Amino acid sequence: MMGRVILLFCFTLFGCQPPEEEGFIYGNVVQVSNGFRFSCGLNDEGFAWCSGTVGQWDATPPIQFTQIEAGTYDGCGVDINGWVWCWRPDTDPIGPLDLGDVVDIELAISHVWALRSDGLVSWSPTVGVWGYPYSLPDRDQAFSKISCSDWICCGIKAGEGTIDCWGTSIVEFPDIVDAVDIRAGNTYACVILSDGAYDCRTSKEPDYYPRVSVPADQFDAVYPFSSGLLGVEDGRWVAAWYTHDPGVWVEPNGDVLPFQYDDFDSQEKLCGIRRGEGVPDCVPKFEHFDTWYTPEPR
Repeated sequence: MMGRVILLFCFTLFGCQPPEEEGFIYGNVVQVSNGFRFSCGLNDEGFAWCSGTVGQWDATPPIQFTQIEAGTYDGCGVDINGWVWCWRPDTDPIGPLDLGDVVDIELAISHVWALRSDGLVSWSPTVGVWGYPYSLPDRDQAFSKISCSDWICCGIKAGEGTIDCWGTSIVEFPDIVDAVDIRAGNTYACVILSDGAYDCRTSKEPDYYPRVSVPADQFDAVYPFSSGLLGVEDGRWVAAWYTHDPGVWVEPNGDVLPFQYDDFDSQEKLCGIRRGEGVPDCVPKFEHFDTWYTPEPR
C-alpha cells in the first residue's frame, strides 16, 4: 500500500529493534495483509508479525518496515531503506533483494513484484530463492499503481489511465481509459474509475463469472476476494456478490461486522483493523461473518 507514513527515529542500518519484553504482540496496527492460511500485520513502529495455521512464523525479520504483504506461501516487506525482504514459516528470511528503489510491492503465487520510483516494475522469485526456479520477464511499461493476487497482476499505465494485466490468469480492460485505482483478486480484478464507479472483470467463463459494474453510490468501496466481490459502507462489510449466486448482491448471514474497520485486506479470508483501536480482526470464511477472531502472532 502506498502513501502510508510511519515515523521512525532510530539510526541503525535497519532501524530500531523490536521490543523484547514479554507481552509484545501487536502495538498499534496500521496495515494487515492476507496470504493462504496466514495473515501479517505492521504496527506504527514499523515492526511486522505473522500468524498462521501452518508452521511457525517466528522467522519474520526483526527490522523495521514501511510496508508488508502476505502471499500464498511467503511474507515480504519493504524496509526503511527501500530494500525488500521475504520470509516463510520454519525458514530463515532472505534479503535484501535487488529490486531497485522500491515504493510498493505486491505478491503473486511464487514471486514478488516491486513498483519502483521510476514507475517500472521489477520482480524476484520467492519460491525460486528457496530452490524452485521461476522465470518471468520484467515489464517495460511504467505504472502509477500495481495490484496482484495469486494468479492476476494488473497495473495502471503512468500518465494514461489505461490498464495492463499479466500473470497466470489474464484479465483484459481494453476500453478503460480513466482508471484511478485497481484491486486484483484471485477471480476478479476491479478497476476504480474517475467517477468512483467500479468495473470488475475476470478471465474465467463469462456465464459463471460475469462482468460486474458497481455504481459509485452503491458502496463506499468494493473488494475482490477468492470467489466474488464484497461491498463496504462506513467501515462495515454490508454485502457480498458470489459467483455461485444468481448475480445479485446479498447481505451476509450473522453479524455484518462487529466493529468499524480500516485497511481491509481479503483473499481467502478477510481481515481489518478496528477503527480507532489499531487491533486486527479476521474472519476465516466470508459466509461466516459471526466467527471473527483476533489472530495471535506465534
